[in-house]
Amino acid sequence: MNLKMLTVAIASQKGGVGKTCTCVNLGSGLQEHKVKVVLVDMDAQGSATYALGLVPGKQPGFDRWLEGEDVVRTDTAVPLIPGGTDTAYVKWDSPEILRKAISKLDCDLVLLDCPPSLVPATVAALVVADRVLVPVLADPLVLVGLAQVLDTLKDVNPDVPVDVLRSRYKPALNMTAEADSVLVSDNRFNLLRISIPENVAIAESAGHGQSIFDYASKSKGASAFKALAGEVIKEWGLKKRGRK
Repeated sequence: MNLKMLTVAIASQKGGVGKTCTCVNLGSGLQEHKVKVVLVDMDAQGSATYALGLVPGKQPGFDRWLEGEDVVRTDTAVPLIPGGTDTAYVKWDSPEILRKAISKLDCDLVLLDCPPSLVPATVAALVVADRVLVPVLADPLVLVGLAQVLDTLKDVNPDVPVDVLRSRYKPALNMTAEADSVLVSDNRFNLLRISIPENVAIAESAGHGQSIFDYASKSKGASAFKALAGEVIKEWGLKKRGRK
C-alpha cells in the first residue's frame, strides 16, 4: 500500500452528466502525467468496465474484490476493478469493507466510479473518500442533484473537500452562463477551472472501449482531459511516480 494514496469518489445524483467518461479519461490523463491510478467500477451497470473495453460481469469484479480477491485488470487503459450486476448484491453492512479493500491497493490514486444515485454503494464511497468530484451540467435538475450530494456529505463525511467539474460544457448557451453564476457564488465546493466541452469523440471513445487519448488524441476532448489532469495534480497534491 502507498501510504500517501488518495481516494476520490466521482459521484452524481443524476445520470447523463459524464461521470463515467470523467472517471475513465481523467484516470487515463493522470497516467499520462505518470500518476499511478486504479479505477474502481462500483456501478452495477458496469459502465466504466464497458468504456474500458470489457464486458461487465464476464470476469471477477467488485464484489469479489471486497471479499479479498485480487481482481485488478491491468490490460485496460487504466487499471480496473470491474463492475457488473453482481455489484448490486453487495451487502453494505459497513463502509469499512470498502476502506479495507482500498487499503490493499498499491497506487497513488483510487478513483471510485459511483452509481448514478445515492444508493448504499455511493454513500459508502462518500464515507471513505479523501475527496469527492461531482461532474455537473448547466441544467437546473443537475444542480439540484449537486445539492443532494452536498447534503448527504454533511451527514456522512462533512469535512471532505469537494470539487465540481463542468461537463459537456457549452459556453455559448444562456443557461450555461446562469449555471456558472450559481456555481461560482457557492462556497461549499471548489469549482475547477478546467471544463470538459461537449465533444463527440468523448462519447465515441467509450463506445469503442477506449480512453479519449487512445481513440482521438488530437481531439478537443483529449486536450481538455489532459489539462484537467494537470489541474487536479496540483489541487489534490498528487506526485508523479519517479519524481521526488
